[in-house]
Amino acid sequence: MAKQIEKISLEPVSDKQDNMVGLLNDLMNMDKELAAILAILKKVSESGLLEAMAAMLERNGEVMSVVFNELSQKENSNFVRNLLTIYTLLSRVDPERLGRFMKNLSRSINAADSFSNEKPLGLMAIGREMKNPDVSAGLRVLLSAARGFTIKDDKE
Repeated sequence: MAKQIEKISLEPVSDKQDNMVGLLNDLMNMDKELAAILAILKKVSESGLLEAMAAMLERNGEVMSVVFNELSQKENSNFVRNLLTIYTLLSRVDPERLGRFMKNLSRSINAADSFSNEKPLGLMAIGREMKNPDVSAGLRVLLSAARGFTIKDDKE
């Protein structure tokens, strides 16, 4: 006959096991978030992007070599520098002001054909237009920008 158990001893739970239990509990509480992540992952996989990323990671040395070779070419290097310069310009301009400018510019470009039907501008008509405060301010901006092509120092 078996010996009667008088004392039950539990093995202590390790920190690693405790952490795993906590992680599983956290995952169970994030069912909506996990479903959204899995849906995104499924779309990425269906688009072929996941396979492309895996292939790029598998051959990362070759991929990086091609990228650096392309970036080291003068034309591409200039493109990247110019892109960063445009980014700097756009980050310093007030978005509302730039939006108004772009809206007016697109309207003017779209109306360009109708401008050719009007009589040519003479010096007197241009002079009258320059008295308009909006036109005058715009011309000052353009002239100031034109001066910027030859300024040698980095004054802001």
